[in-house]
Amino acid sequence: MAEAVSMPGGRSNAGGNRGGLRRILQVAVIALGVLALVEVVFYLLIAPGLQIKRVEVQSQVELSHSRLLELAGLEGKTYYYSVDPETVRLNLESYPAIRKAFVAKSFPDTLHIEVYRRTPLARAFSRDGEGRVVPLVFDKSGMIYKTGRAVGEIDAPVITGLQFSTIQAGTVLPEKLMPVLSGLESLRENSPELYGNISEVRIMRKPSDHFELMLYPMDRKIPLLLDSSFSSEQIQYGLLSIDIAEQHGYAGSLRYVDLRTGTIVYREKEGEDLAF
Repeated sequence: MAEAVSMPGGRSNAGGNRGGLRRILQVAVIALGVLALVEVVFYLLIAPGLQIKRVEVQSQVELSHSRLLELAGLEGKTYYYSVDPETVRLNLESYPAIRKAFVAKSFPDTLHIEVYRRTPLARAFSRDGEGRVVPLVFDKSGMIYKTGRAVGEIDAPVITGLQFSTIQAGTVLPEKLMPVLSGLESLRENSPELYGNISEVRIMRKPSDHFELMLYPMDRKIPLLLDSSFSSEQIQYGLLSIDIAEQHGYAGSLRYVDLRTGTIVYREKEGEDLAF
C-alpha cells in the first residue's frame, strides 16, 4: 500500500525564496537609479566644468605652442567634452605646412597632438604683383606650402617654365603635372643620388596641352630631353650616353640628348643628329 510523503514547510520556503528575489530586485533597481542619478549629476554639473589643462604636442613643423593651439582652434578655456578631436585634426591639416595630424583625448584633462610636416620635393620661382621674384616650394602632392622668406635654404631641384596666377601657400599644382612630381618622388625614394644630381627641370609646353621636360644634371653640361613621364633607368641611360659622347670627343657639339622615344638621339648644335 502506497504511503503519502509530506514535505513540511515546503510552501513557506517557496514564499521565502520569492521574498528574497523581490528584495534583490529592489536593491538592483535602487542601485541602477543611484547610478543613473550620479551620471546625470556628472554630465549636467561636473562634466561641463572639466577643462583641458594639458596639451601634449609632438610636432615636426616649426610653430610656437601658442600658434599651434590657435591653428587647432583651442584658444582660451577649452573644455574636455566640448573638444572634438576630428575637428581639431581638420583645423591643423588646413595649414599648408602640415601634412598630417593626429589628435586624441585622455580623461580627464589631457589632449595629445602629433603634427607631421611636408617634405620638399622641388622649388620654383615666380613674380609677384610688383615684379619681385618670389621663391616657393612644394611637396609630392603638388601643394605649395611655403613662399617667400619662409622657404629658406632647401636642397631640391628647381622647376622652371611654370606660370602662377596667384602665389600663396595652399595652392596646388595642376593635375597634369603629377607625372613630373611622381617621377621626381620615385627618384628621391629609389635613386637618391640621381635625384640629388638634378639641378633644374624645365617644362616646355607643346600643342594640345602636352609638354616635355629638359633635365639639367649638376655634373654634366649637356641636358636630357624627356617626355612628361620618366624613370630612373632613362636618366641613368642618358647620363651614360653623355659620358660616352665626352669619351669620344663630340660632347662639345651637342645641344642635348633626346630620350623621348626610347632611342638615344644626340641633337647637335649644327649638322645632322646622331641616333643610337
